Amino acid sequence: MEKLMIKDKSGKLYSKLGLLLTSLFLVFLTNACGGGSTTPTPSLTVTPTTATVTVGDAAIAFTATLSNSSSAINWSLTGAGSIPSGATGSTVSYTPPTTGAAATATLTATAGSLTASATITINVPATINVVGKVLQFDGTPAAGVNVQIDDAASTTGTAISDGTGAFSISGVKAPYTLSVIPPTGTNAPQTWTAVTRVDPTVVVNPITGPSAFCASPAPGTLNVNFATPVAAGNTATVAFIAPGINHLELNSNVSGGAAAGATTQTLTVPFDTSLCQTTVTGKVVYIETDGSLNIIRTASTDATVTTGNTTTAAITQQTASTKSLKGAVTFPAGATTANAVIVFKVGGASLALGGLSKTVNSTTPTYEFAAPEIEGVELRSLVLAGTPGGTVVWRYSDVISTLPATANLSLPSLGATNQPSGAAGANATPTFTYTPVSDVNLYSVLLQNVGGTPTQWIGSTSGNSIKIPSLPAPARLDIGTATTPMQYQWAINSIKVRDGGDSDTMLDGRQVKKVYLGGFFGIFNPDVISGGSANTAQTNFTLP
Repeated sequence: MEKLMIKDKSGKLYSKLGLLLTSLFLVFLTNACGGGSTTPTPSLTVTPTTATVTVGDAAIAFTATLSNSSSAINWSLTGAGSIPSGATGSTVSYTPPTTGAAATATLTATAGSLTASATITINVPATINVVGKVLQFDGTPAAGVNVQIDDAASTTGTAISDGTGAFSISGVKAPYTLSVIPPTGTNAPQTWTAVTRVDPTVVVNPITGPSAFCASPAPGTLNVNFATPVAAGNTATVAFIAPGINHLELNSNVSGGAAAGATTQTLTVPFDTSLCQTTVTGKVVYIETDGSLNIIRTASTDATVTTGNTTTAAITQQTASTKSLKGAVTFPAGATTANAVIVFKVGGASLALGGLSKTVNSTTPTYEFAAPEIEGVELRSLVLAGTPGGTVVWRYSDVISTLPATANLSLPSLGATNQPSGAAGANATPTFTYTPVSDVNLYSVLLQNVGGTPTQWIGSTSGNSIKIPSLPAPARLDIGTATTPMQYQWAINSIKVRDGGDSDTMLDGRQVKKVYLGGFFGIFNPDVISGGSANTAQTNFTLP
């Protein structure tokens, strides 16, 4: 067989077989040194990488491209706007916020250890059309109410709510100041600052509390029968806790005491004329204590009470199951003593039993209860310094569903008022300033005159001051004369609203049948307001 030979330029002969072996050896050596082919590198990108949207815009789509990997793609959002909960897959829909100031958001796609993001710039439209509603406390329309918007361009727009409570003002530059001026003598004018939402819902009320929207219904009667008498030396508290007894959560209950030997307790159940319910459903709670206020026996059962009728409920007492509910209180400057109280919660109704309280002070700030475990009843801790009906600071814990539990609570400071400024003139528009309070998110200024035609005004803001805007007559302040000036008083509530307390969140309708900002009503709404301070040390001033 012919031997295969090649000849290089120098004339040297090589075996073709030798060249082949040499080439294979070089390939092996190259691969061994890492110079050969490798597995493709996974990559993840998001398209578009940047986007600019406007508050109130329609949703836009983003796409994630994953290469050389089979991992699942998950989406997350940081900042304003929203994406579907638990969004996965190669595309996602981002919806800009419907209200709010200019902001940014970051949309992130994750696949295994890979991440890629898009930056979203959120602009406020040049002008917005504000289409809102004015409602009464019971949620019915408030017609014939003057609405005024003073916007960021110093332009004033007005409207009057129609039969459905609706109003519309166009061409508004946000943020704006929103004022509602009900007919004189029915409800207090109120002002909200730094509003950006296009759909505000304002709830109007007199400063003394919500009006009655129905004739006072006849109370119901609840007879509670005990399986065994209250033990010798003991007393029992029997309570019916039910939403609808009162519009204030903490007052949505009725209770009575049963002495040793008692086998029944009769409760008279009222019906709130601002809610107009004729039937309330809640829970009967029985708590038996000895002479040292140790909880010995408990019981509970559901009950429904109808106006004008009698309902009978039977309970069987059981040996109490109690576990620790404890915490520590942080005191602000000027407060040294407070009461810690157990609050019982059933749905939207609550009850604070004065007998189940502990006194704490800045030297010994800790408290501990042997709290009862009662079926269907949740708990809260309440710490209160001051006197209800006077100047107070308070703080509620979150809902406690499982014992034992620890609830450390920090009391807010008391907001201090300052003398109003800029109050002179035929259309007086004073600015009210106050000492900011830590860990609150809403301030409510309450103004009323002393003598003369009753004048009241409520101003709500998240800032450090609030000004009465120029209001139409007859809602303007009376200024009196140089010799007989008009006397005014103002005070401030500083509160922490759960889930946000700025103007945009508060004007979402949450005040219907729930939150009333006048006076001390904030303290009675633990589901919505977690704490605050009410300063009744009113500041006096005169006009002119």
